[in-house]
Amino acid sequence: MMKVVETQVFIMGRRSELETAVARLSHAKHGIGCASGTDALLLPLKALNLKPGDEVITTPFHLLRDGRDDS
Repeated sequence: MMKVVETQVFIMGRRSELETAVARLSHAKHGIGCASGTDALLLPLKALNLKPGDEVITTPFHLLRDGRDDS
């Protein structure tokens, strides 16, 4: 993981470096890097092959950002 951070080869780099490191650290079989939080939410939903009428229950919490720096 530190090699990925130090070399910053995680955008348009070799596919497996970041994902492999994250999977290893999280004790997961696979790791998939996403461009955004929206992609990260959409990807597993697509993988479930949901059909019209299927129910998906999620958290009621959300975050809407308007681009201002509120720090």
